[in-house]
Amino acid sequence: MEQMIIKKINQTGRLSSLNLPENTEWVVWCYGALVKNKRYGEQPRVEVCFRALNSDKTISEAYRIQTCPLTDLALLRVGSIWENSVCTSQIVFEEKLYDVDFSYKNEGWIISSFNLNGQSEIYSAHDFPSDRIDKDSWQLEFSLKGGGKLIIPSLEFFYRTYGRSDELKRTLLTYSWEDICNRLFSSAKDNGRKELYVKLRKRMYDRDAPFVAFCALDPFTQEVIKRIKSQMLIDGRKVYIKIAPWFRGQAQLRVKGVSFDQGRSFLGLIVTGYSLPDGFKIVHDRDNTNRVNEKADDDNKKAWDNMSGRRLTNEGDDFSIDNSFGPDGGSSSLEIPAETLEILGHGCTVVPLKKEKADSVSGSKSESVEHSSYSVNDKDNSENDVGYLAGNTDGKTTVLMMESKGVVRDMWNAMRYFIDENQSIIRSLEWYTPETSYSTHPEPRLVAIPEFLNQEIADEKISRTILNWPYLDLLLKQEIRGFLVARMKFDMESIHFIEIQRRISHDNTNSSVSEDEKFRGMVFRLNNDDDIHDWVSLLAHELRHVKGVVQKMVVKCPGVAMVYKHSTAKNEPVPGYSALINALEKIGIKFLVF
Repeated sequence: MEQMIIKKINQTGRLSSLNLPENTEWVVWCYGALVKNKRYGEQPRVEVCFRALNSDKTISEAYRIQTCPLTDLALLRVGSIWENSVCTSQIVFEEKLYDVDFSYKNEGWIISSFNLNGQSEIYSAHDFPSDRIDKDSWQLEFSLKGGGKLIIPSLEFFYRTYGRSDELKRTLLTYSWEDICNRLFSSAKDNGRKELYVKLRKRMYDRDAPFVAFCALDPFTQEVIKRIKSQMLIDGRKVYIKIAPWFRGQAQLRVKGVSFDQGRSFLGLIVTGYSLPDGFKIVHDRDNTNRVNEKADDDNKKAWDNMSGRRLTNEGDDFSIDNSFGPDGGSSSLEIPAETLEILGHGCTVVPLKKEKADSVSGSKSESVEHSSYSVNDKDNSENDVGYLAGNTDGKTTVLMMESKGVVRDMWNAMRYFIDENQSIIRSLEWYTPETSYSTHPEPRLVAIPEFLNQEIADEKISRTILNWPYLDLLLKQEIRGFLVARMKFDMESIHFIEIQRRISHDNTNSSVSEDEKFRGMVFRLNNDDDIHDWVSLLAHELRHVKGVVQKMVVKCPGVAMVYKHSTAKNEPVPGYSALINALEKIGIKFLVF
């Protein structure tokens, strides 16, 4: 099988539901059946297929089936790689944006399955085991312009597009219709002219508001939800669930996955963005609102007095995620970064309601304490030392990691090899970002190339190619380009290197990938290593204007800088080694090669 391109990610939580062989990397490959819990109020479980990853980053034939709580799907994205119950990296898939029609009557979509249509071309694009657990699963198949199709597994479509919070999805598949309504909203009203008002319950996110408003007020959405519920009437039975879009009309979907049918069609394994109903205005309030123009009087009642504290995860935090249990009553909360799901288009306006004056004053919060594990589920009165896990859905991650192969990875690996072979004269190898300073961690982070601000665009005449250069994905402009800053410390001096991240292209079958761009590397010796912050900041901003041509930046270096080509040699011990030796020689450090 073709070697996968893999990108490291920054995640530390251990998922307790996994029971996979240790010290092996396991890839989330697909989802299978849902199993309804026999106990009312307990969420269903879902079958998840994992494939083992070989040391050469190819997929092995070995696989395991794990049965996990539904809300684990927030973390168990297809292509995510797990070792010892911790997600360490992610397969790099092609990403595309599609215009689709959510109207069934317009033949915009159908529900299909691998068994129903015998779609053998998808097997070669995404090679599952012969006894694949999703062979009976249902897919949404959208018609594309030009005769192709976009296929998305039903569970993936459901979990990413039916609102934002994990609690919303858990509620939809766990409770009766009456309890669903009671748990999602306390009141709702159709104001006419496509304006809907909804008051969200405490556990709902603001970004749940459009779905919850339609759930409360739109007969079509209500019918879609009730059809989903009708499939889960029998306790303990496996259900391959059918999912339909929850509104009608034109829509957009952004997906990661693999092309097939000579590039005309696409298997969307991961939904990364979706649009909302066009032309609607959603006004939302909430039971626990803090949006007011004026605070309440001091003698007013206290809201959420003695509410449990919340803390943010820090790098290196070790914590366990166990969605098989509910958080203890009064437990503290832990907030972790959530996967970004972009709302596409501007056809739906979502407006939070702001009161003139608050009805209550803020109560005091209890001190945040650490728990043995955390859960996204509803709190109960048990005492299992389980805290509440909340996802931060608003921020985008600024941590950039390099791909598992390519020029930047080759150069880093060559540096590590070089250090191992020359430990008597080299003290350390480090990487640098402005956020972390220098680090010896074996998996480096990259310095982000900043996007152009609107004011910069207004003040300067900037060409489109320069405006697009900070992005690795030209179509969607979501993935920011980065560059590696590495430092070798010798006994008497330090030498730095700059390597720029390249764009990756996939062929029509996704069977191979290649780097589209060629950049030279930069090697430099600073007059004072304390200048690294200002120099890297200048590079991050100026490299955009020269589209990565580092030759144009050497004269601005506060020291001595040279550029080098990424030449190769037949007898080099690891890829990138001859380019590294070439760079060191250019800066005045000579070694016996090989």
